[in-house]
Amino acid sequence: MMQYLTKPESFYRTIAQLFSTIERRESRVLLCKLFKVICENNEKYKTVSSLVEKLNSWDRRKAEEPDYLTRLEAFSQINSMISGADEPDVDILLPVVYNCCHFIYAIDDLSIRDNSTHCLLTIITKLASSTSQNASKVFNVVLEKTLVPQVKLGIRSKSEVVRHEFLAVLQSLVNNCPNHNMFTGLKDLCDKDPEADFFENIRHIQIHKRSRALRRLFKHLKDHQFRTEILMSYFNPLVHAFVLDSSYSSHANLQDAAIDLLGAICKQLPWQYYLQLLRFYLKLLPKKVELQKQIVRYVKR
Repeated sequence: MMQYLTKPESFYRTIAQLFSTIERRESRVLLCKLFKVICENNEKYKTVSSLVEKLNSWDRRKAEEPDYLTRLEAFSQINSMISGADEPDVDILLPVVYNCCHFIYAIDDLSIRDNSTHCLLTIITKLASSTSQNASKVFNVVLEKTLVPQVKLGIRSKSEVVRHEFLAVLQSLVNNCPNHNMFTGLKDLCDKDPEADFFENIRHIQIHKRSRALRRLFKHLKDHQFRTEILMSYFNPLVHAFVLDSSYSSHANLQDAAIDLLGAICKQLPWQYYLQLLRFYLKLLPKKVELQKQIVRYVKR
């Protein structure tokens, strides 16, 4: 039906957004075809459509596997196009961001996930350093309204791998946009020395370094006030992950650090948010029998 519309490109951004939510292979193939129809009368859009199709390509010889070579080639082309552009373009970047976020969430392949994260970091660096006239508008649409909400969702993921990838994206946002009010105070948690950097340690493979990151944040919260949005969007989900993932239950130091951090977070929360958090953990008690000991400790704290 799209091909019979007078201006199918008016649906461009709406259709592009679906790349972040639609998961089934067959549905994404159809989505790529629909996106191609929308883009066929615009040269700029046609280029994006071709790259998006490559990002979602499947191996014809192995029906259940992605076409890794084609997808990685597409990532390389996208990175070169973004880095070499004189000025950033919203309509080029949005489909890329949506696809990259989907791949981090849904694709269980290290190379595709790493390339997705790297592509997002390339976009962040480009937008943060751009001095073009429309830079602030592109920054607002692509980063503030699109990528940051995806990061917040990603940090709440039950998958440790997904959380760590989006924490890397958040780290890049903070380093490249330290003065933006969305990240106020988070720059203080970064450090040129990886051993002292919160974002490096919180996703480190060694558990004791994650404990160190939680301890550092706990001490930092004693002397620094954060906005409620930052506490609830970034800090609380990290504590939440350590509570509800039974694989952490045997790590006493990590659990202790998380308990102390939760207390520090709660001290800064307005009453309605504190009550919301308390009710959440109380409701978990009868549902998570295997984690009751940890949850009781959190509630008591």
